Amino acid sequence: MRRIGGPALEPANPEKSGLRIISRYIILAKKHRGIMALPRYWIIVASLEHVMLGVAGGFAQAGHGKRSGLARMHAGDRIIYYSPRKVYGEDEPLHSFTALGEISDEEIVQVEMSPDFKPFRRKVKYLRTGVVKIEPLINDLDFIRNKKSWGYAFRFGLIEIQKPDFDRIEKAFENEG
Repeated sequence: MRRIGGPALEPANPEKSGLRIISRYIILAKKHRGIMALPRYWIIVASLEHVMLGVAGGFAQAGHGKRSGLARMHAGDRIIYYSPRKVYGEDEPLHSFTALGEISDEEIVQVEMSPDFKPFRRKVKYLRTGVVKIEPLINDLDFIRNKKSWGYAFRFGLIEIQKPDFDRIEKAFENEG
């Protein structure tokens, strides 16, 4: 069972299916006495340079290394990186999706990059990298409400999106080669 659009798709007759909707993201399967978390879909904003460090190391980092955004993610969630620039702090724009992957486990680790910078990270299995320009996709992406000021959608650095938008971007990666 997967969530498409808003809340999880509920079975037509939950009692007969043995499922009970607990929340928007969690379903209790009575027959198996287990809990299934539905995958969620995320966009993380980072420079291409930082994305490639994560790809090489098999990790994701969001919000300048803060833990809170990563804590919202779970194993099986899918992520896409959007890179507004090639290099953090420089002016050369990129405006592209640059990597796509899946969160590997539930562990969040903190690493020491320097005495003053100890970012949190999650393991990611990266499935695709490339440069997929955003401009041709803007009109088809529902999470971008204002198509003229589309950059505003990325201002928080971590965005939960719906599966149809994720699928559109993933297809654009596939078409890139």
